[in-house]
Amino acid sequence: MEHDMVGADAEAKAPSFFERADHHDAVVRGLQSGVLPLKFAYAGSAAFTHDLLARGEGYQSVTGLGALACQALSELREPGSGPVRLAEVGPGNGRHTAEVFRLLREAGFPRVRYLALDFSETLLDVASQRLREDLLVAGFDKRFWDVEEGPTDRIKGWRAGDAAPLSVLFLGNTLGNLEDPVTALEHLRHSVRAGDRLVLGVTLRDQADDPDTVRAPYLTEVFEAAALEPLLALGVERRLLDLSIVYDAAGDQVVGEVRLLGPVPAGERELPAGHTVRCFRSRRFDLGDVHRIVSAAGWKLEADHHEPGTRHAVVTASSPG
Repeated sequence: MEHDMVGADAEAKAPSFFERADHHDAVVRGLQSGVLPLKFAYAGSAAFTHDLLARGEGYQSVTGLGALACQALSELREPGSGPVRLAEVGPGNGRHTAEVFRLLREAGFPRVRYLALDFSETLLDVASQRLREDLLVAGFDKRFWDVEEGPTDRIKGWRAGDAAPLSVLFLGNTLGNLEDPVTALEHLRHSVRAGDRLVLGVTLRDQADDPDTVRAPYLTEVFEAAALEPLLALGVERRLLDLSIVYDAAGDQVVGEVRLLGPVPAGERELPAGHTVRCFRSRRFDLGDVHRIVSAAGWKLEADHHEPGTRHAVVTASSPG
């Protein structure tokens, strides 16, 4: 489905909807169980609230810098050696990707063959509009894939007979939003060839930060709209949803929890007032955490890229096959 919503104002967002019937059913189950995976805050009508959120300065401070990814990619290839082959898992609205492509051009890599992979077909449409308008690339393709559900053959199908090495971008602290980061990276490893590279961006913890500082980027009306959109698409009235954002120091994560202010139907059940559901989680890491996750998923660690004084890092690794 194509929705021309890039740059739309909050007032002009599309009516609430799900992309697929199974998304509706999964959100019902998440509401019932009290745990709603964050991926549903990027799909359907939630893709447009995410697009609005991702253009804000607060979101940019959380999700990282394109310069580190460009630095990592530049070390993997020689300028002028043909198109850079990139796949990206979770490109979001394409803003980070556009920045990476711009920096690659400046570093002597003007042409990119690119595959975008995402759980949300709607968000893939948003990203493709932005990238196709802003960039000249050697080739642009997009495919649906839920990296949390299992490996895919879509990357191999896209490559066809192209034997050139592939770098897979996993940026924007997507790792911190997954229910099971190790399993997701295992799925990715089983979807690429031996020798392909992972370029993984993460947000680092800062022990000097107090809880209010960590929570600050999430305490906005735009973030609230993005976090609640899957429940609104389910038909839950906004007046019945009370969202709280807390910093869980033990897990080093920001957590969003919704408390129902009145009875809410969920499938064949009615959930009582006071029922809670976790609708958001964003973990922070140190580099040791990231190394353990990447290694446990079967990747071979290669290099770290971290600008001192910043909260972002890019870790590269290769697939042993």
